[in-house]
Amino acid sequence: FAHTTAIDALQRNPQLYHIPSLGLFVSYRLVPAVYLDGAVNTSLQPLSEPTPFDAGYVLQALGGAKIGTRRDGFGIFAKVRAGTNSYSKAFASEESGIVTTRRFNATAIDIGTVVERYIGRRWLIRVDGSDVFSGFHDANTVFNGSPVVYRAPSGTHSIQLLCGAGLIF
Repeated sequence: FAHTTAIDALQRNPQLYHIPSLGLFVSYRLVPAVYLDGAVNTSLQPLSEPTPFDAGYVLQALGGAKIGTRRDGFGIFAKVRAGTNSYSKAFASEESGIVTTRRFNATAIDIGTVVERYIGRRWLIRVDGSDVFSGFHDANTVFNGSPVVYRAPSGTHSIQLLCGAGLIF
């Protein structure tokens, strides 16, 4: 289970979003203290008003590395991952009052901390905290037959808190 606090990309009317989500994570030890780490999350409720950059449900896919230590039933790690935030209903066009939407993808960079508690030899509880930076590109839209280009915002930061349970194998 995950919870994200974010500001909308267009920031014309900045507002915070609290976005509950569900996902899965995987981690693979390369060498002692260095792990490949990845996660996929999807929001459980849509963002509200469509902008050319974000709206609808968010699908997030991230992959990278976590580096740290495991000792006495606990692990603490720093993580750096990259991937994408994909928004399901960004504004695409408006013709005669009819709005159409499209999927919009933004580059995502995730920097944060992972704390794990190992339960026996097969189970773990994981808590992630991070700042996810989303970088956007210009959005080409159409308004009543005329093309309109929205310049990309400088990006947004999302504070994420994720909690999960996992199986060790």
